[in-house]
Amino acid sequence: MIKSDKLKGIWREYYWLIFFELAFGLIILLSILASFDNTIPKISHISRKVLAPLCHQRPERSFGDLGLCARCFSIYLTLFLGSLGGLAIGFSRLGRIPLWVKILLAIPMPINGVMPYFGAAYDTPSWFRSLTGILFSIAIITFFFPIIDRLNREIIELQDKQRHGQV
Repeated sequence: MIKSDKLKGIWREYYWLIFFELAFGLIILLSILASFDNTIPKISHISRKVLAPLCHQRPERSFGDLGLCARCFSIYLTLFLGSLGGLAIGFSRLGRIPLWVKILLAIPMPINGVMPYFGAAYDTPSWFRSLTGILFSIAIITFFFPIIDRLNREIIELQDKQRHGQV
């Protein structure tokens, strides 16, 4: 019975994170499955179709034959791993990182993303686009996840007060 209560408590505190982890993990898995054109073409084709709204999927901007470009794959992989890291470190600690640092981390990706529209000769290698995606994901994790975690804890606290007739 203790294990069941503990699992309920974990679910109650981190259901939002579990949802994100499942979503990011599924996107990464589909991206990898999309690279199996020769061995499982139907699954590869379906994976690419599912991922199409999330990424342009241009092969020259991908690592190998993944179903996402290098930047998008790096974004989702970093969101997946980084949110687990945030859980280990503590989202409240991540929330203490100064806002200017978070903004600085987020800026390179949109700048790199719009630069080709200002000059036809401008292009960056996949590793650089990947790096900008990683930095952007870190900014997302350090900005939004502490807020979501704090709001969820406040909801739990209010629910507990209601349950005990304190509200």
